[in-house]
Amino acid sequence: MTTKQLAQIAYLLQAGAVIAGITYPISAIISHTQLPKAGNSWLASHFRWQIQTFWISLAVGVAGALTLMAGPLGLMILSGDLMWIVYRIVQGWVRLSRDQPIGP
Repeated sequence: MTTKQLAQIAYLLQAGAVIAGITYPISAIISHTQLPKAGNSWLASHFRWQIQTFWISLAVGVAGALTLMAGPLGLMILSGDLMWIVYRIVQGWVRLSRDQPIGP
């Protein structure tokens, strides 16, 4: 399996996490293990993007879950987190399909 295919699988697992959350950490494991193998290639930017997406969304998701009892604030945080995750998956997958790097 190529490095690009593994990046595609990681995006697929991130997208699947919207329905079944268990795929999200599997995606992060793939990204973490493949980043060193990608070296300085354009594919490394995708694994970094996926790793950042996972950890930032996890932190925001925990904050949203902890504030759910505070009323609409927690729901707004979780909704925003979900929209951000979807944005990152779409942007990353589109750039990957065009063989382009992603991120800053």
